[in-house]
Amino acid sequence: MGLPARPDGPVSDAANLIPPADKEILDARLREIFDKTQTALIVVTVPSLGGRDVSAYTYALARQWKVGGERGGIVLLIAPTERQMRIDTTDDVRVRLSDRQCLEIIQRVLTPQFKTGNFAGGIAAGVEAIAFHL
Repeated sequence: MGLPARPDGPVSDAANLIPPADKEILDARLREIFDKTQTALIVVTVPSLGGRDVSAYTYALARQWKVGGERGGIVLLIAPTERQMRIDTTDDVRVRLSDRQCLEIIQRVLTPQFKTGNFAGGIAAGVEAIAFHL
């Protein structure tokens, strides 16, 4: 199973977790974060990882899409079929947003919202928690 094509914007919702109105708001917020920090934050939902490890999948996606640039980049990936998610950062960003902080965002922000079925709200809250560190 190949990786999805890079979207035109910072949101790729192949798993259809984000209603259109919320997707527009999220897109605008991600663009605002980039304008302020010069750090690309991409939100990706996929229906399935196709049997791949979530860490390897996210890393491969970030490399193929060339997320980053001079200030680095972040991929927030959600795979609802496997109930897996990952926040992957480039080395340039890791000094501001550590792996431990990424895990805390997943455990304290994303997971509680997702357990109630509030995917769009969880993603928005997760984006804000990530942006706090940038």
